Amino acid sequence: EIKNTAGVQLLSAVCYALCSCFLATPILVSNDVNAFSNCLVSFLAYEFVIGLYLPCEGVVRTIYMPNDSICSLMTMLRVIVNVAVAIGVISTKYIPLNCAFAGCSGALAVATFLQLSLVQKEDWDVLKSKLAVARRGFQSKVDVSSDTGSICCVPSTPATTRSSLTPVDLSIITSETDNTTTLRRRKVPHT
Repeated sequence: EIKNTAGVQLLSAVCYALCSCFLATPILVSNDVNAFSNCLVSFLAYEFVIGLYLPCEGVVRTIYMPNDSICSLMTMLRVIVNVAVAIGVISTKYIPLNCAFAGCSGALAVATFLQLSLVQKEDWDVLKSKLAVARRGFQSKVDVSSDTGSICCVPSTPATTRSSLTPVDLSIITSETDNTTTLRRRKVPHT
């Protein structure tokens, strides 16, 4: 059994969302001069994202489908998908292409939200905490002062000390509370 499924579920949701946007492209650029080029690029990007999604599909399949009946379930789902594709191809004679693309794009948008609903609350909490740690690691403290000139900020690392940077035009202030180092540009007379 797979223990951490949030990554593959989030990647699947991102793939659905991107594909939804790519399938909406023919609707959005239908009156544009470069409509064909835009649709071609969108189609190629759509196929690339489908290639990213296919391994996720296999992992999601092993998460939610029991191993003893996976063959019959997949056969049943393929029959349903093939019938839906046949109906879609036949309906293009009666439904405008813009409506067909809008329907497919809308279905993928719904699939995005359904896929996100499968992510457990604990996985969301872990993701939020990892994002908060990453944000704290890259976030800098900015102190704008009129007498110091422009300010440049970098995250502090153990290797960043007062002696590792040249004091020619920078003064360093290290804050222990939020683990950031602020570099202030001093006004140094030219010699």
